[in-house]
Amino acid sequence: MASTWFPVARQMLALDDAIIAKLFPEAGALTLGENFGTFAVSEGASRCSVGIESEEPLRPGFPTNILLRLEDSSTSLAAAVGMAQVAHSVLPDLVPPFLDLGAVTTSTGRAVEYSIRELFINADGVFTLEEVSPLLSTSAKTAIVDQVVTAMEHLQTQAPSTAVSTIAKLSSARDPSTVAAHDANNISATSGGPSIGFATTAEELLTLLFKPPQHSHQPPCTLTPLPCGTIRVASAHASDASSTEDVTVVDFTPSDLAALHHSTVLCHNNLEPRNILVKHLPGSSATAPKVTLAGIIGWERASFQPFAVEFGSKDAALGKHNFDFEWYALFKARSARLLPSGPETEKLLEAMWLYDVACDLLEPGVRSCLQRQWMEFYGIEQAEDVRVGWERGADQQGALPVMVAEEWEIMQEAVLEEVGLLDEEVLDEIERVVRAADRAGM
Repeated sequence: MASTWFPVARQMLALDDAIIAKLFPEAGALTLGENFGTFAVSEGASRCSVGIESEEPLRPGFPTNILLRLEDSSTSLAAAVGMAQVAHSVLPDLVPPFLDLGAVTTSTGRAVEYSIRELFINADGVFTLEEVSPLLSTSAKTAIVDQVVTAMEHLQTQAPSTAVSTIAKLSSARDPSTVAAHDANNISATSGGPSIGFATTAEELLTLLFKPPQHSHQPPCTLTPLPCGTIRVASAHASDASSTEDVTVVDFTPSDLAALHHSTVLCHNNLEPRNILVKHLPGSSATAPKVTLAGIIGWERASFQPFAVEFGSKDAALGKHNFDFEWYALFKARSARLLPSGPETEKLLEAMWLYDVACDLLEPGVRSCLQRQWMEFYGIEQAEDVRVGWERGADQQGALPVMVAEEWEIMQEAVLEEVGLLDEEVLDEIERVVRAADRAGM
């Protein structure tokens, strides 16, 4: 059995009295539950997000609903905020602006970075698409997808140089002891982002996209320079490919690399219903909701890259992190028009599929096993067209089957038994950490 990485239990990062006193001194004595309240939006050992609702603004000019995000100072929160601010400059009505950014020390002396922005959720009838999605018709979901795709199209007008400049300014404004080196040293970067790193060429970007996953000691694929400037991306596990149809080698010619370099655009990289905010339209009801796009949050993974990367990443996430096939299929179908038509696009999509298959072969953990069983339940299979990705099998007709809670639990137990993990304490810890990681983008 392949080795399995277990997250090491660490003290959860959380809002405490020292942070409150430092960030909101103008508010005077604050009593939790009396003149302000908090609720966890996401939790984790190295980052957390806390919603704060108060009767009066905690700072002059602040709204009464704010979102406070805390992260270890070893991360690059300022760079992620920079990407969101660039998105806000293009989509001011959809991307909330940040109100403050800096560094603070917890009650235990732990150095963390923080950001504060307005909290749209729970304000003026705004909520996540995830909350209402099961009640929406396919046409209503399609309308929301089209609004999101139009917003992404507007984002593609933003030049990379502007984003890097914004990130550099935000980084230099932080406490110097917390500035990550790459923030200040990549002002000439033309692609990438804080979640994957920065690059100045298409070759460097490919290296970032296909690097070994975290906690893996073996590369899932190799990048090899060939004569005449071609870069070959090859699976390190070609002989173990799960299907003879799986592509195991992709060659990017100099013209492909040049096209990728010039097709770099700003991408969100986590456009799932949990990060899409909607609000009710007139005539909406609890049983027949009518909604419109109200905001897009969760910009921590944003990056400058070819749109094919965001488009193709949906394939790897489906059944592992994201479990809404209808949203997946609609997004792929409606956003395909944003893909460049050149051969480099299909090659990049093939290379991403190659990488994902190789990662699963390298360390077939809980996620890959869960994806396989989830796909089998819904009758989903790999499409012949790499642009389509996943599709329902030819023998699957009608609406998607509904998985009840009991079936979901049985599937999880079967997956854990397959990979040899049935210790209850370990399972509880994994579920907590995975859930926190999945929700951290909020």
